[in-house]
Amino acid sequence: MTRAGLAKRPAKSFQVATNVEGVPLLHPHSLADVSSPMIERLETAKRYLWAFIELGFLALLAILLIYMLLGQSSGEYVSSVAGNVAKFANEASTSLIGIGIILAIVYLITNRLK
Repeated sequence: MTRAGLAKRPAKSFQVATNVEGVPLLHPHSLADVSSPMIERLETAKRYLWAFIELGFLALLAILLIYMLLGQSSGEYVSSVAGNVAKFANEASTSLIGIGIILAIVYLITNRLK
């Protein structure tokens, strides 16, 4: 007997249910069913979100290219975006920006290769 007068029960051994060939059977409520409508919707939403993020980043790069080509005569909006990017680059450390760019490139390449 252990503390509080309760008997110590032996540990249960769990067995995985298998079919005739020995392949483990999945629980009916497991998330292994990738073809469920909810998982498909989440995957679609994730694809749209990443596409939106890539378009935003591309727009930012296009604005910076316009600023680099035209300089101060590129307009007020383009100049303000370039100024904000310059402020961000000055405030953040150079190594942090470099690491972020490298990680972003590696992540985009690995996602494209899948």
